[in-house]
Formats: sequence, C-alpha cells, structure tokens
Amino acid sequence: HLCHAVWELCERGGAADVELVEEALDLLLARERHAYSAQWEALTLNQRRLLAGLALEPSGQSILSASFYAGLSSASSVQRAVEALLARDLIDREGGSYLIADRFLRLWIRRERGSAPA
Repeated sequence: HLCHAVWELCERGGAADVELVEEALDLLLARERHAYSAQWEALTLNQRRLLAGLALEPSGQSILSASFYAGLSSASSVQRAVEALLARDLIDREGGSYLIADRFLRLWIRRERGSAPA
C-alpha cells in the first residue's frame, strides 16, 4: 500500500525521498481513516486501551505486567480484551508478547489517538 502511494505521488522521472515517503504515509493513513475509525468505534473501552497500549509501548513488553495494564481494571480484563482482539485478527501473538497485526493501524492509533483510548 505504501509503495503504491509513493508511486502515485512521485513525479514522472522523479526520485522518491524521505519527504515523499512521509507524504505517501500521510495519504495512506488519510485513505484508511474511515475504516480504522469504524474498527476503533466497534471496540470496547478495554480493547481500545489495549490497542493503544500496544501501539504506544515498545514491542516485546508483556501486556500482563502491572505497568501495562494500569489503565485497565484487572489482568482478567486484559485477557478478555486479548482474546477478542485475536478473534478479530487485530493483534497477533509473537513469542510471549502481542503486536498489532496491521502496521498502518498501529501508526494510525499513534497519530490519531495518541494515549487517549476513548
């Protein structure tokens, strides 16, 4: 998707530079904003908080650590949110940690939602 957006923005005979790739990423996220917003709105508050945490935290952090689930009510709430997000294919399990399956969704959450899960 990103390469297609770069190709679309690059002038004939032109070269793709870092600025063009950033512009293409902005274009891609703008195009997906409606779909990502719809996905986001369909989630429970705990699922949103979990996704926001995964988007904002360094990869590999345990979601069952006390510092991670401080915004959630309990470890069992985290587990229920994990199961629901796995069922929706929004997150994947990698070793002992979880990550957002769609890298662009992760970037969208970081840009659009920041740390606010609601």
